[in-house]
Amino acid sequence: MDPQVLINGANAALPAKAAATIAADVIAGCFEMMEGRELDTPKPLAGQTFLVQLGMPSISPADRADMYRTWLLSKGFHNILKGLRTSFEEAYLYVALFQKRRIQGDQFRPFVAATQKKAGGMSFVALVDEVSKHLTAPLAYRHELLSMQKARNRLEHRNGTVSFADATEKNGELLLRYPRLKVFYERAGQEIEVGPGAVVDTGDDRVEVQIFIKRDTYERRFALGEHLILSSAEFIEIAMATCLIADDLVAKMPRMTEPGSEVGSASTQSN
Repeated sequence: MDPQVLINGANAALPAKAAATIAADVIAGCFEMMEGRELDTPKPLAGQTFLVQLGMPSISPADRADMYRTWLLSKGFHNILKGLRTSFEEAYLYVALFQKRRIQGDQFRPFVAATQKKAGGMSFVALVDEVSKHLTAPLAYRHELLSMQKARNRLEHRNGTVSFADATEKNGELLLRYPRLKVFYERAGQEIEVGPGAVVDTGDDRVEVQIFIKRDTYERRFALGEHLILSSAEFIEIAMATCLIADDLVAKMPRMTEPGSEVGSASTQSN
């Protein structure tokens, strides 16, 4: 009997979800520790002989807090986009194996290595577009994904400051958009979002009210020269968006339908 290698397409979502979980935990924890504190020049640690200033000018507590948040957001965005890239690289390999279907046993490892090398050499946008060609339906959040990528670039390469290279031609702003889950109730035909600590006011005599949840797109605009600073709550929503994007990718990956083959599997054929 020919040996088989089972390929589980759902695993492609795992790198993005793991990165989102770690980044959200770190951002939430660090932002909470800074809340309400006046951040002055750090004191020398125990056993530290002196504190190196490195020629940096004096920084106010408020500016220091912004500096810390920018650095943390930069690392957070880097982590989630790295996780998303890894998920798309996994999807690229899956699609390649799906198209190949059967590989001689001694050719399997070289094929996987060559495919992974090719995926790793692509730009992120090119990788997303290449994977998208082989999905069963268009990605629901491609524009949101590229928006998050642009925000990451600004945090990493321009310290979070919006420049002409980031702004759209129409309004001269950087648009950050991402998918999220919206929890709301209806009042007089309007959707009233429910957040932490919110009091539901129906505006009528109803004692009970139905709560709805749906996927929504959140947008925030940053003007030229504006600093890209987000709250921990906004970043946690972005981490959740990462999971929504990964789930959408997996849901639209092709599945094996050959007679006798298992869903999400590919087989190798030995000599």
